[in-house]
Amino acid sequence: MRDCGFLTPVTENFLHAYGVGKVAFELALKFNVDPETAFIAGSLHDLGGAIPDSNRVEVAESLGIELFQEEREVPMLVHAKQGDYFAQVLFGIESHDVLDSIRYHTTCIDNASNLVKIIFIADKIHWDRNGEPPYLKGLLNALDRSLDEGCCYFLEWLWNSDLYVVHPFLVRSYGYYLKGQNFQALTRETRNVYVSEDIKKKYFLNEIVCEFQKAFGMGEKASELFPKGSDSFNKAFIAAVLSNSANTIFENQRQYVANKFGLKTGHETNESLLPKLSHYFAKNRFGIDDPELLQAILYHQQKSDCENEICYSVKIAYQKIHKEETK
Repeated sequence: MRDCGFLTPVTENFLHAYGVGKVAFELALKFNVDPETAFIAGSLHDLGGAIPDSNRVEVAESLGIELFQEEREVPMLVHAKQGDYFAQVLFGIESHDVLDSIRYHTTCIDNASNLVKIIFIADKIHWDRNGEPPYLKGLLNALDRSLDEGCCYFLEWLWNSDLYVVHPFLVRSYGYYLKGQNFQALTRETRNVYVSEDIKKKYFLNEIVCEFQKAFGMGEKASELFPKGSDSFNKAFIAAVLSNSANTIFENQRQYVANKFGLKTGHETNESLLPKLSHYFAKNRFGIDDPELLQAILYHQQKSDCENEICYSVKIAYQKIHKEETK
């Protein structure tokens, strides 16, 4: 996990989630995949990480999730299957493509769809550790050639790294993309999904769902003011969802965090600090440099008129969401 020393693990996890979503959004535009779907899949890719390593095998078994021996030996690997399961039961996602993109985001899989490849790659570009990934430059160069080239580059790097275990899905991916091997097609099991209220409460799953749904809802409401697929539609969506990136910072910590980042806070309230913090994350964690997007994230809560249509659309979306929350 990335650690700057003063953000909670929850906030770091959400920043990684939205960061992967943002990279997936951009890759989807490049490789002709629906960018909204890619953002949602990318943001939810680590949903299974809500369960600590020490409890993952036990929880997976209680949910009827079949595990490989390698996953029992390295419980961190269980989170991909759990994320697939939680996405279906908690968010009502039925798309096999989206669920597969979550299930295979760590290892990829043979004969993968473009969405699965995009989430696999986005997770590696916006990795969840400090510093720059050692493979990043080579990976980006490979992506300039094609999506498959990007997958091949990282799979080669991963295969030759110091792995604790070799996951069976990785064996299939490496064999298919690097060795030209074919495997019997995997079939997605029909299942009745259910998560008990005890599990939801113990691991704060309802709170996690609420945070993501608020962000996705704002993205939908902001972008609906423009023709679907237009540049303004895409800008409004990504600005609106990322304006929520600081929401998990506790109220009594926002002034402290803002000061640590060197932000001028003046007479800001805890609520008015959120846009400034989200603006900081947009620039420094997500690499956004588009003035329209940054202005929308920074000023969408202010009563004064916004200077551009993207800011206005995010402002309207925020007001609608806020009104729904206060009913």
